[in-house]
Amino acid sequence: MFNAQSAEIAALKSASPDPAKYVPMEQHAQVQNELAALTAKVEGGERDRLMTAALSDGRILAAQEAYWRAQPLAALTAYLDVAQPIAALTGTQTGGKPPEGKADALSADQLAICSQLGISAEDYQATLAAQA
Repeated sequence: MFNAQSAEIAALKSASPDPAKYVPMEQHAQVQNELAALTAKVEGGERDRLMTAALSDGRILAAQEAYWRAQPLAALTAYLDVAQPIAALTGTQTGGKPPEGKADALSADQLAICSQLGISAEDYQATLAAQA
């Protein structure tokens, strides 16, 4: 048995490897680069789709967008799976209609500004209307 193994080892050492059975490193590196580029393209499209949906339904706030774009896609997906949409962030409470009541009434803060600056409430309202 020892002689058989020694003969097999000697035969393997003396035989030159068949280059057709191996991939040249240049081709291997090229395929790796192509795979990385395609993976990045697919993940980028998926990330954009997820981010658009999450921003529109309130699962991600606009202030968080840069953070989540920098995170791995797996982390973003895991977060979005458990994040609850915030309904208050998807629209207005009045449905786009102005609030009922006096629309031209000044708030307490605005009245305080008027008294500190010595201007009348009417002048202040006129200035606000002109700026709008």
